[in-house]
Amino acid sequence: MEEAMNWREKSGRPLIREARTEDCRQIGELALELIRLEHSLNEGTGEPTPWAGSAAEIRKQMARPSTKFLVAERDGTLIGYAKIDLHGINRGGGRLSRLARQLFDKLTRRPRASFFASGGVISGILVAATERRTRVGHQLVEAAAEWLRLQGVSQVYIHVLQNNLPALRFWEGSGFEPVTIVLRKELK
Repeated sequence: MEEAMNWREKSGRPLIREARTEDCRQIGELALELIRLEHSLNEGTGEPTPWAGSAAEIRKQMARPSTKFLVAERDGTLIGYAKIDLHGINRGGGRLSRLARQLFDKLTRRPRASFFASGGVISGILVAATERRTRVGHQLVEAAAEWLRLQGVSQVYIHVLQNNLPALRFWEGSGFEPVTIVLRKELK
């Protein structure tokens, strides 16, 4: 089993560590806050599902070999989280799993054009409102990048709603650059 990684508290910085199952409830609360924030910025993101933010849902996501949660903790209190997903990288299952994937790809005529052919995606990150502008988010991003490097990943992607200007500034301040624009049209 992979050894847990911790990024220790230093001079007032929070502890950044891999999430544990006992963190699921608090991660779920933060994840639900993120979903509600995104919905308030763009109703097209849809309403949260009944299980969104539940400890059971977070536990299910934690069990995926291609998903990792990191948390920020200060004085024993969880103050933020980051969810990282690996795409196009075999994280287990062995030879039979690889053969099944190759057969599926052949039958479905893959590889087809896909922007995220291989790499990491920070698919969720939120810091408690009382801890924003304290660099906790940047510390979570740095820890996520380090974890991805250890997995052999050379690129990381994120998705941001275009009208979420604080998030855009945050990500650009963390060294991310715009790559593509997704357009949408409501069909009535």
